[in-house]
Amino acid sequence: MTEFFHFQNNIFAHSVMELKVMPPYYYRDIDWLICPTTHERLPEDLGFYVKKGKRWTDIIVYNESVTLQFYSQRLIELLSRFIDMDNISYPVHIEGAPFPYYLMYNLKGYPFVKQNVTKTWPFRFELSETPPALFSVMHSSFCICTRLVKEALEKAKLTNVSIESCYALTKEEHEKWKEEYGQSDING
Repeated sequence: MTEFFHFQNNIFAHSVMELKVMPPYYYRDIDWLICPTTHERLPEDLGFYVKKGKRWTDIIVYNESVTLQFYSQRLIELLSRFIDMDNISYPVHIEGAPFPYYLMYNLKGYPFVKQNVTKTWPFRFELSETPPALFSVMHSSFCICTRLVKEALEKAKLTNVSIESCYALTKEEHEKWKEEYGQSDING
């Protein structure tokens, strides 16, 4: 097993901005497009407004879901030191935002390994190759990075960013995992 790091918003942070989509769009029209492994961008005319909160931080979320995340220009610039972000992120319109925010898309995705019901975090995924510095798990909003990126995130003292360990399994380790728990556990 190889350790990687999942970064996301701090779900316990107070007064952080939470967004809603501007009409005529509705949450269900776009939720599948706010995923780092999708290959499609949001419609050009789509915008967001602040539903609640007072603090603009480096990660803010969509009000309907704490996992649908928007990233500050500062965070995107930091990540661009490790991976070309031109085809992985794009700016979104947020009414009243003091600086640009971005969504991620086109991230390389790897299959998620389901946990045994009695197990909790950290989550695991199957990795068949050396991943880029930033990647995701298929059908999730997880942004995963290498230790080098994690250390840069910590050094930058970004706001509203939580970093957790996660683990990659080789195909062989995953086969052993399936034998141990007696389940077929790959998603996607």
